[in-house]
Amino acid sequence: YGGGAKLVAVRKCGSYDQRQLHIQNVDPKSGDILAEYKMDEGIEYAAVVSTDPLVVAADVGDSAGDGSGISDFFSIDNKTGKLRARLSAPGDEFAARCDAIYRVENCTGVTVGNDRLYIATEEHDSGGESYSQTNEVVAFDLATGKQTGQRADAGENYEIFPLRMDGPNVIAYKRPPYDKGGQVVSIDGESFEETLLMENPSTEAVRDVESRMSPDYSEIQFGQGGLYMSSVYASDFTSREKEYSVIAFGTE
Repeated sequence: YGGGAKLVAVRKCGSYDQRQLHIQNVDPKSGDILAEYKMDEGIEYAAVVSTDPLVVAADVGDSAGDGSGISDFFSIDNKTGKLRARLSAPGDEFAARCDAIYRVENCTGVTVGNDRLYIATEEHDSGGESYSQTNEVVAFDLATGKQTGQRADAGENYEIFPLRMDGPNVIAYKRPPYDKGGQVVSIDGESFEETLLMENPSTEAVRDVESRMSPDYSEIQFGQGGLYMSSVYASDFTSREKEYSVIAFGTE
């Protein structure tokens, strides 16, 4: 089940060799199915990216090839259950990840708002004189399935990941280069102009801890002026080095 503005169920129906996923908009009070979309047979898992508007992600035909669990996003009408658009997101181009095997709501590097899907691209050469890397956040229209042309750049040697919506704007985390602290920015939902909300200290001690909290494999939350980063799994702490499971930063 996926929660939030709506309640959505991902159900596996049929025999083992003819299994089909049903994406269901469920009335939380009565349990009645309000609308249903049946995915193509052969799709084993689907992750709920957003319940309103309804967007799910799946690795169709195991074609992602990069372990991200995503080859396509499906924009579904909440009221009718009909497919609005299918968004192709090849794993070698986009950096979002969904682990639908263990949790139906477990996606990173992607968020939904303004009837658009905002997704991080894979890192690539920044095009500068040095051998630096960067990436962007780009937007897809959920009605057409096409990119809108909007793009927010991470900056040289930074990597940007959308965390969540803040009204019409996108809150994103920028993973820093080795000698700087990470940043949190707000991306205007229309102009895509970035506003810096906070920048973490660049001391060696802080950088060492922050660098271990990869957005791909850690939980990162930003709210009420605080950035919270944590490991998903606890370590056995057999290492002689001091290890941290959680770190928090404030704007004040």
